[in-house]
Amino acid sequence: MAALTDEQIKEAFNLFDADGSGAIDAEEMALAMKGLGFGDQPREEIEKMIRSIDTDANGLIEYPEFEKMMKVFFLIQTSLSHARRWKRPIAPRRHGPQSTRANMARGGGVFRQVQEAVVLRLG
Repeated sequence: MAALTDEQIKEAFNLFDADGSGAIDAEEMALAMKGLGFGDQPREEIEKMIRSIDTDANGLIEYPEFEKMMKVFFLIQTSLSHARRWKRPIAPRRHGPQSTRANMARGGGVFRQVQEAVVLRLG
């Protein structure tokens, strides 16, 4: 899986940021997920996803947070791809407060599916 360019990451962010405010709120996240084929998600699941990305705890996902999340996702996917190619297992690591975000990115669930859907949409 090739890494996304900065332009592609910005395009993905703009898919979510429907009002062009520079930040993704819960309503925009829910709308984007529905548009990506995930249907209506429970409000608490949307808020949980936002909290996992929102490093400044303001309830919004600004572009730098979104960009970091996407780059971490691709780093993890690339590492897993290499490990599969060489048939080497990768043990999950837990390192303090960032472990929750890393575990969500690694662990799958709706969060990972949304990231993959964005990648597919961007081509």
